[in-house]
Amino acid sequence: MTNPHSKLLKNILQQGEYTQEELALKTGIDQPTISRVLNGKRALTIQSIGKLLSSCMSFAQLKEFFTEIAAEVKS
Repeated sequence: MTNPHSKLLKNILQQGEYTQEELALKTGIDQPTISRVLNGKRALTIQSIGKLLSSCMSFAQLKEFFTEIAAEVKS
C-alpha cells in the first residue's frame, strides 16, 4: 500500500515541477522533513498540510489525501 503522505508530496512535486528545495522555500517546510515524508519515515502534520494547502495544494488533492487516510483507517 502506498503511503498517502508520500503520495501527496510526490503528486505536488510532479504537478508543480518543484524540486524538494523549491517546495521547502514555497511552503516553509524544511527540505529534510520533505525528504523524510517522501521516504515514508515521517507523516505530514496538520500544520504542514495547512502550509501545503495555502501555497501549492489543491482542494482536490486534499480530498484525495483524506479519502486515502480514511480507507487506511477502515482496513
